Amino acid sequence: MKHERFKTYVRQSRVWLLTLGIVGSLFLGIWGLGGFSSSPVFGSSVNPLSLRDWNFTRTDDAVVQQGELLAYIDAYQLPRRVVQVDLTRHPKISQFTDIDSSASGYGKNACALVAAAAALGGKEWSPLVDRIAEAAGKDYGRNTGIQPSKYTIALQAVFGGDQVKAQDNGTLGDVYRELEDGQVVIVDVKVNANSRTPSVRHPNYAHFARVLGLDLDRQEIYLENTLAGEPYWSMSLKDFVAVWLRPETTVSNILAPREAEEVTRWLVSIN
Repeated sequence: MKHERFKTYVRQSRVWLLTLGIVGSLFLGIWGLGGFSSSPVFGSSVNPLSLRDWNFTRTDDAVVQQGELLAYIDAYQLPRRVVQVDLTRHPKISQFTDIDSSASGYGKNACALVAAAAALGGKEWSPLVDRIAEAAGKDYGRNTGIQPSKYTIALQAVFGGDQVKAQDNGTLGDVYRELEDGQVVIVDVKVNANSRTPSVRHPNYAHFARVLGLDLDRQEIYLENTLAGEPYWSMSLKDFVAVWLRPETTVSNILAPREAEEVTRWLVSIN
């Protein structure tokens, strides 16, 4: 009798093992068909929002920022180069000659207005400058320009509150993520008054510029140049982070000292 009970137990065990094997095979089949997606970093199931959930370290260290961006790109098999325009054919945009930059017009400090309008207004983008300026009202001054928070409010009034997102204390990873998502990205940087190029060297002032793209293999970033010179600036990621730090309050020429905002590594993205 003991022998018969033992054989029955063995048969039952085999049935359970067979059942578990079938269930396991079905689970793996569903996994392979895409019912779940495996995180390339942690090996756990993720949803499409995981690209947005990736957290970058909020640091001024350009080397750390670049390293984390490369890890992010490699983890999700993303392109190492994201450029939104054809740089070889990109037209020259000027905040001095393409709009009325006279003292009775928009003045010489309309970089914010032009950066957004030229990116989103099509070939005839100057009317969009009028709309953004009208939305800004007294927050924009011919001699003082506009501060980041007021700029964001004006953009939201024109394009919609849910279409415009500002971020302070950003990273190269944030810039890349917005560009790769097809957003127009505008940053606040320091520009040398003599060379009219991004620089931490005095004399300098704060300037809004659109980011045209990033190239991680070349370790370069491309900013639209609405001042004098070529259509865009090409600079190293390290140099970019340096001019991205506290542009409104650490430049030598602060146009509106009382209103200057203590922002650093600031960007705004527009859908």
